[in-house]
Amino acid sequence: MSGVEAGATIVGLVGYGLTSLKTFYQFISNVKDGPEKVQDLANNLKSLQAAYERIQALGDLPGIFASSPSLTDLLKDCNENIERLQEKIGKLQVQPSDKFPGVVWKRLKMALNDDEIAQDLSILSSYVNKFTLEISVIELRLVHQNAGHMSQLVAGGERQMTMAKQQHTMLASREVGIGKLSSRPRDSKVFSFVKSGEKQELVRLLASGEASLQDRDDKGATLLHYAFEQPAMCQYLIEHGADVDDVASVGHLLEVNAWEPKEMLATPTFLASRASNECTFEMLILAGADLTIESEQVWERPFHHGKRIEYHSLWQSVLFNRRREGRFCTLIKHCAIFIDVNMELEEGRTSLHYLVYQIRRAGWTSEDDRRSLICLIQNGADIHSRDDAGSSIWDAAKKNNKQGSYARDMWDFVLAYCGFHSEVEVFARETPRHAVYRPGWYSRADFEEIWKGMEHLCPYYGDEASGLDCASFISETPSSSRRPSISDSSTGLE
Repeated sequence: MSGVEAGATIVGLVGYGLTSLKTFYQFISNVKDGPEKVQDLANNLKSLQAAYERIQALGDLPGIFASSPSLTDLLKDCNENIERLQEKIGKLQVQPSDKFPGVVWKRLKMALNDDEIAQDLSILSSYVNKFTLEISVIELRLVHQNAGHMSQLVAGGERQMTMAKQQHTMLASREVGIGKLSSRPRDSKVFSFVKSGEKQELVRLLASGEASLQDRDDKGATLLHYAFEQPAMCQYLIEHGADVDDVASVGHLLEVNAWEPKEMLATPTFLASRASNECTFEMLILAGADLTIESEQVWERPFHHGKRIEYHSLWQSVLFNRRREGRFCTLIKHCAIFIDVNMELEEGRTSLHYLVYQIRRAGWTSEDDRRSLICLIQNGADIHSRDDAGSSIWDAAKKNNKQGSYARDMWDFVLAYCGFHSEVEVFARETPRHAVYRPGWYSRADFEEIWKGMEHLCPYYGDEASGLDCASFISETPSSSRRPSISDSSTGLE
């Protein structure tokens, strides 16, 4: 079978298998009250689905499956087993009546007994392991196309998987010399297309053999170095094995200042930070970029602990424009090793100062603000930090009146949630809270929603009803005629 025929066969098998897997997973995942092994079955189906989708993505590269004959047989075998399970269970349709507890689980038990479920769980687990090995081998070929001996690893098993991981580590390390990889003139089309973000043109060059993902220019810069201003291109290269920590000469990719060396060495992450491209910068960090790598003569660990950094504006932008649970908190956790959440930015302010001063219920919800503040505190942010002027986080909360008393209320709630109830009480005694609401923006109902379930920890929860909060009022004039977005306003404390 030719490489083209093999590729076409695999694409067809993957497409067919994905349809079955998605249907099967949808059914199994609706079993809410079954035993633990049913949940394990659903997890394995989800892992298989992810493996199929990864193989489907790899199919964009020309000839990638030509040297993986066992993958075709593995896909056929797996698809046959999925079909077998489908025949046992039936059409796998979740009916409206299935919303009642136990219905889906009873339907599953009618088709598969406990021993069969355990057996199928073992079979699916085996397929997950086999596909993981196959994908590892294929991706290793992407890293180093001349690694012909990798085909010996396809047989499967624990020993082969260990060898694959060791090979991947070896090939991905920067010990691989530039001379062993493809070098092209810097005016080659491949670099031009990557720099301008023309993904389809890059794929065309790869398909025709006019370029490869391992190409470097005559200065050693990789395709990922050229993609530092193109998030979509950057993501594509990362997904196809690009080394996020590759160090190369990049002076020709930047507008170098007079005092900087012409031949500076740097990583793609440095280039993204230098260009203040927050999307690419974040993407590289989440892909595992090592922020402790020092770029020669230009980047001396800007994120190390306790020092103010030249790139504070970019860091602020990344943090505060990514206030979503899956992005903000993930970013903080990835950076915990390299970035001190208490590092002083301009005028001695910390990340907590900026975030508390900026929160404003963007998107008509307080969830993003709540999660972001809790995430910072749980990762070690100092609630008692002060800036150069002596202003505390509480001062920032008081000065943030964009949504009335919302910032103060949210800050107090987060502190109580994180176990700092006594601090909330002390501050309430020293600086009484006065409710300020704005129609359509922040209301008493919103306040109650914030404290729901923790009302007993709010020292002023009943003050308005009892008349103790005599200064409470409703502002009829919002600070802006339009609903603000997260990116609005300066980050300085007024």
